[in-house]
Amino acid sequence: MKIAYFISSHGFGHAARACAVMHALAQAGDFEFLIFSETPEWFFQKSLNMNFNFFPLKTDIGLIQKSPFEEDLLQTEHRLREYFPLDSKFVNSVVDLLHEYDIKFILTDISVLGILVGDRLKIPTVLIENFTWDWIYESYVEEFPNFREVISYLQELYKCVTYRIQAIPYCESVDHGFKVPPIFRKESTDAQQLKVNLGIGKEKLILITMGGIPLESVNLFSQLQIPDVVMLVTGGNVNQINRVGNLIQLPHSHNFFHPDLVHQADMVIGKVGYSTIAEVYSTNTPFLYYKRPKFRESKVLEEYIEHNLVGESINEDDFLTGNIIQKIEKYLNLKRKSDIKFRLSGADAVVDFLRWKKLIK
Repeated sequence: MKIAYFISSHGFGHAARACAVMHALAQAGDFEFLIFSETPEWFFQKSLNMNFNFFPLKTDIGLIQKSPFEEDLLQTEHRLREYFPLDSKFVNSVVDLLHEYDIKFILTDISVLGILVGDRLKIPTVLIENFTWDWIYESYVEEFPNFREVISYLQELYKCVTYRIQAIPYCESVDHGFKVPPIFRKESTDAQQLKVNLGIGKEKLILITMGGIPLESVNLFSQLQIPDVVMLVTGGNVNQINRVGNLIQLPHSHNFFHPDLVHQADMVIGKVGYSTIAEVYSTNTPFLYYKRPKFRESKVLEEYIEHNLVGESINEDDFLTGNIIQKIEKYLNLKRKSDIKFRLSGADAVVDFLRWKKLIK
């Protein structure tokens, strides 16, 4: 059976969640996936141990980022007005392609393009989300009134979806949404070899990640010198693995599977984002996190962290005052709870839902 998957390219979180679902489906049956996304193909190649057809297509706009912590709303507004409403010729070309492949149904995270294409083809569409873009844009309307037109357009398209799956922690509950646990990718069989490949011995490992958005400066972390602790930064501004002292930088495209990094880490430091939280949840790894006060999703995720994970928030002042050392030492030696082996990925619940709705056998 052939399934099309339309995936937002805002960071790597949506792609990571989609990969978890595709992996669970591959374990359950014989499926062939057509992936539509501007997320780099190498991300899917490293996350999926299967063949797939990849189409580098813009599936939505999301938010344009100046940095991992700052959105460019002016540029976002400009790109939204260029992209929406979706061009009919563009949509029809995708419709024709899916018709040629005899696609049976469409999964989307969280692109409305997939919903519109499915509506034109008269086949089921399944939205997998913890927020939708219309909900995100609503928080910017006061400053950018032109967002209202895009919000209305997106709301109408989201209403056309056949089924809606909401992955915890979701931002806005809907009555017809099927709720599933956090969706995360599972570690690979090579996870135990990771530290050896990185040249890490008995030291503690702190993983620093910004969810697929390149981290241009690691100066704050390079100033930290903690005995017997290695700092591993993903998405650094380097072309190859670079180690200076206790700091290891990985390039944006590297050969290590991110869930393996999380599993082997004794602590994770990063910005608040769905896939990072879901993978930290899967291992119960202590998490020091940067808040994103201007991003509407952040408050919901922060509340989830406070009630379900181990850790606390940090900011640049913590580095300047030295508080970051105290916070790291506070959580670095905590023992993980033994119940993590019972934490199942919501991807398996997605498969059960698709069976229940008779979309798959």
